[in-house]
Amino acid sequence: MSTLDRPNRQGYEISIHARPDGSFQAAYIQLHESESGRTQTIQPNTILLDRDHADRVIGIEILTPIPRAALEALTVHLDLPDQGLFQQFIEKYAPPSLFISQ
Repeated sequence: MSTLDRPNRQGYEISIHARPDGSFQAAYIQLHESESGRTQTIQPNTILLDRDHADRVIGIEILTPIPRAALEALTVHLDLPDQGLFQQFIEKYAPPSLFISQ
């Protein structure tokens, strides 16, 4: 069974892309498995939200390091059953290079 066949899957995935020198290039946090219907710009050239055809946020694309507070502020846009679980995921799995000091 593919992961797309499991619409009730719980949890998140994060993909990190690095430049040849190893520095941060981009990150993608998958919240739900669904086909993208549109992309919403939250901060130009920095944070994009992928939405499915039902307008539910399915992923967060981060194109440059951001303040941790900026990611936390995004949760108002997300349809998550447990905001705390998402915050725990970020704390445990997001690389330090994703964030800049405020």
